[in-house]
Amino acid sequence: MTDARQMKIQWITAEFKRLNAQLSELLEQQKQIPRESYDWWQLQDLISEVEDEIEALVFTSS
Repeated sequence: MTDARQMKIQWITAEFKRLNAQLSELLEQQKQIPRESYDWWQLQDLISEVEDEIEALVFTSS
């Protein structure tokens, strides 16, 4: 495996772990807020953004 490929894999792995941790934190915060709350929906928007970033990362790494 080339150094460049290995570095790319390491970057993708680190980025995925970062996004997954961010998503987990947002989901945990959301559990503590009533669904009718404006804050719940703001968190949902952030969750969707993180999910989109993860999806883009998956396509980038393919």
